[in-house]
Amino acid sequence: MLAHAVERVQRENQRDLRYFGRSRPAEAEVAGTLHGIAYAEYTDAALYVVHVSAAGAAEAIRDARSRGVRVWGETRPIYLVLTDDCYAAGGVAAAKMTGAPPIRDSLHRESLWQGLQVGYLHAIGSDHTTWTVEQKAAASDDFTQVRFGVPGLETEFPVIFSEGVVKGRLPLSRFVEVVSTIPARLFGLYPRKGTIAVGSDADLVLFDPARRTTIDESKLHSRAGYDPFHGREITGWPIMTLSRGEVVVREGEFVGRQGRGRPLERAAAHARQR
Repeated sequence: MLAHAVERVQRENQRDLRYFGRSRPAEAEVAGTLHGIAYAEYTDAALYVVHVSAAGAAEAIRDARSRGVRVWGETRPIYLVLTDDCYAAGGVAAAKMTGAPPIRDSLHRESLWQGLQVGYLHAIGSDHTTWTVEQKAAASDDFTQVRFGVPGLETEFPVIFSEGVVKGRLPLSRFVEVVSTIPARLFGLYPRKGTIAVGSDADLVLFDPARRTTIDESKLHSRAGYDPFHGREITGWPIMTLSRGEVVVREGEFVGRQGRGRPLERAAAHARQR
């Protein structure tokens, strides 16, 4: 389906990034999700579907779970907040937002929020990439050559809090589940991660839920040099972050010790042994 869609767009001489969404239609995402679910159901395997951007894909996960299939769905902040209007200008502005799947319209966006609310979408992941503006711009007139991926790790948490909790789309408890507890459980990190308990790592964020902030990409730390939510005014901002009980970020600036990090694979292995 994707090959057919790409060929059709090329045949119509619509390589410009304004038409990027047509090369990755929602129907193809739904078909791929259903295909994966069919394999998981037949083999009794567990399936984790990433990058859910289409309403039909979320609904396929819902229907499969109702039959007892072990399938979970993850979506991304750009799909929950932005719409395909971000491609309208074409050029570099559109290149910055190109990923797979593409950002879709508001109907798909609201369906994803519903999936998180009801419980058939389970996690929010950043899929953060660090292509620079220059690297993105190198193929800003041809969607077949542009580098896929969008940054956003640093702004994911407050943007989803603002758009989800503050705007009444998610209760605070559900927000904590989809950004922390459920991912920790699914990836074998719980209870070391994903909970506040004796014996667990003290990974904590001190969060001011009332602080109003306008996101300024020039003040962020990614070497990508831009952020998909630049200029967006949000409510709620982290003021301190602790990792394993040690303050590592204060008021947006890293204050931890370099080299103190530990690969998650090692932590996951430890969690499985427990």
